[in-house]
Amino acid sequence: MVRLGRRRSFTSKKRGRGLNKEVELAKEKKGGKLDILIPDSINRPVGENNTKLPREIGYLVRTIATMQVADWSGVEDQQNQKIIKTLLGCGDIDLYKAKFTNKNGDWVDKKHEDKYKKMKFNLDQAIENGDPVNEAVICAKHLGTTSRYICGKGRGPKPPKKVRSSLATILPSTMDEQMQEELTKAKGELTQATKKLDETSEELAATKEKLNRQGKMIDWMKDIVIEKFGMTVPTLCSDDESADDS
Repeated sequence: MVRLGRRRSFTSKKRGRGLNKEVELAKEKKGGKLDILIPDSINRPVGENNTKLPREIGYLVRTIATMQVADWSGVEDQQNQKIIKTLLGCGDIDLYKAKFTNKNGDWVDKKHEDKYKKMKFNLDQAIENGDPVNEAVICAKHLGTTSRYICGKGRGPKPPKKVRSSLATILPSTMDEQMQEELTKAKGELTQATKKLDETSEELAATKEKLNRQGKMIDWMKDIVIEKFGMTVPTLCSDDESADDS
């Protein structure tokens, strides 16, 4: 009795592109969730996985959501929730460690370990100093951000609340300094103008005194002429008085 095996076909079948799921992404995830860090204060994806986010979303939409509808309003709520739960990730520092360590707790590479140590150091230092703790800002500082446009968020990231409060404090103080400088400058100009006016008043007073002395000298000379020669010295008059006499 001869046992025949299953006939195998050697005809090669051309494979298409499929759902456009990256092989490297699948290897990195290993069946788990893709961790994307999106700090609330920045509203931007940060870290090394941010470039994979659009591709991952597209893959999940094509595999989970119904493609027979015109827009998102036609997708069932159950499918939306499934997509959201799949994409959800936490941006804290401990999850960053869990992402890049194996089952034994060893780091996959030194680069991620160094970043984690820096973030952990900043976190512990903030707690020790009693400063406000914001892991999202720490992650953004060490993992970086992108300048990609996000719908509804504008082309630039919103500054953290601490920066906005600092600006609110700096701007009034800067305006006060400018006003103080302008006021000091105006006071200096007023002092110079007052000094110049005083000098002009002194010059006018000196000129008036000189004219008075000259007038007294003329009167004295007139008296001498009258006394010596018996002559009447004509009185000088203005042009208006001469016109009236004529």
